[in-house]
Amino acid sequence: MAQGLHVIFDSSHDGSPPRDDEIDVISVPGLNFTGSSDHARETWTVGEKLWLKDFLPSSLQKPARVMLFEYNSSPVLGAATIKIDDHAKNLLQWLILRRKASSSSPTFLQRDPISLT
Repeated sequence: MAQGLHVIFDSSHDGSPPRDDEIDVISVPGLNFTGSSDHARETWTVGEKLWLKDFLPSSLQKPARVMLFEYNSSPVLGAATIKIDDHAKNLLQWLILRRKASSSSPTFLQRDPISLT
């Protein structure tokens, strides 16, 4: 997956009657110590199920758009040369671009589940 902000699920396109998304959920993976090329997606995957697409949307009470922020999070692949502030600014720029094309819904950020323990 290329770096940037990727829409994983959008309830306005899920086959239901058309409706505007009321919530934006942005998932940000933690550090990639293994050097995996698909770390952002693997962070939220168990077996063949991507939690962000297969489980999260049905547990939300409102129509939502679920996005995944892909960035170079691997110390092995040179992430140490990019400051955390620069990653944050990059995420904000992607959010601005995505939100220009849609209504202004509340945004929720979530981190890698492992870093919450």
